[in-house]
Amino acid sequence: MAVLLLTLSMVSQARATTVTDLVTFSATDFTAVPSGTTVPVDPVVGSFTITFDPTQNYTNATSGIALYNAPSLNIPLGSSLSFNYDTLTGELVVGGIEYGTGIVEFPGSDDFYLQIANFTTTPTFIQLGYVLNDNYFYTPGAGLDGTVTVGPVPAPEPCTMLLLGSGLVGIVTFRKKFRA
Repeated sequence: MAVLLLTLSMVSQARATTVTDLVTFSATDFTAVPSGTTVPVDPVVGSFTITFDPTQNYTNATSGIALYNAPSLNIPLGSSLSFNYDTLTGELVVGGIEYGTGIVEFPGSDDFYLQIANFTTTPTFIQLGYVLNDNYFYTPGAGLDGTVTVGPVPAPEPCTMLLLGSGLVGIVTFRKKFRA
């Protein structure tokens, strides 16, 4: 019995460290490679939800991350989202999984990466880069060319809850009518 209680205690503690956040970002003032290429998308904006344990390291993880209100990224994405997280530095890197989270192949398919410092304490935009039409675009200055906000995933609006509640009342009423 004591072993069972200890195991349950450890499981509940592990789950207590899991966080779910909505991350919204915007980046501007891109540098192009090759130089002289016109930047096709400025600003790049997007948002995603992420669920992970900040006491664990992650490399190219695809579970727990998804675009929010898809498509919420205004550039094409050539592969699934993935992320790296380093517990020592608190750095979160999000990007496409095709070549690895923090890498975009140039020239290559449509992918991006976003670096965020101090994710679990004071999230700070570091850099965003992307490949589009075999050109590479990136923000050159850490923290100068973009913003990132991190917060809880919004709860359903009251109207949504009201609609759900009225639907349930209708079902109950309908069932009672046919029972009688």
